[in-house]
Amino acid sequence: MKISLLTFLILFTITELCLGGNKKEGNINTPLKNKQELINDFKLQDERGLFDLDLTPRKTKALIFSTLVPGSGQTYLGSEIKGMGISLAFYGSALAAIIAHNNAQGREDRIKVLTQEYITRGEYNKAEAVWQMILSEKSNRDNDYKRRKIFTWLAVGTWVYNIFDILFLTDDQGESEFSLNNSHIDLNIVSSNNFHSVALKFNLP
Repeated sequence: MKISLLTFLILFTITELCLGGNKKEGNINTPLKNKQELINDFKLQDERGLFDLDLTPRKTKALIFSTLVPGSGQTYLGSEIKGMGISLAFYGSALAAIIAHNNAQGREDRIKVLTQEYITRGEYNKAEAVWQMILSEKSNRDNDYKRRKIFTWLAVGTWVYNIFDILFLTDDQGESEFSLNNSHIDLNIVSSNNFHSVALKFNLP
């Protein structure tokens, strides 16, 4: 009994010494990172994944659509409301810029006419009245040019945001269940007595 107990104690001591040595060597070979280093690693991972660009075939088509017609790419990817909002913002700004430009050009022509009238006026009071109209038209013209500039930049900014949104902010929600891929179109020529016609049959999914 004493010999068995002594043998067990010797084996246990040898095992602890061997395992303890391996643990110490593992701690030496694999140094632990402190808290700040771990935080920096997480930040680097977040920065790498912030603007990942994944141009799938549908994303590429959406990018082409939005380049030509702002907002259409978002609609193609399934974000109809966002696409509609971008389209309204772009075309509304562009239309407002065109209207302001046309108004400014009209006032330019009006100023030219008034200038000629001012030159031909002989009486001071009549000439002064024409001069006041010229100043008023000039002020309105300058305001139209300012509006044209503002709405032009709004349209450009909307277009740029539209491209950025397609690349990084809009997720592809898949094809619509009412897509033309699931529809069936038949085109036939129908003849009845002396009457010939073309029949187009469109089956929705």
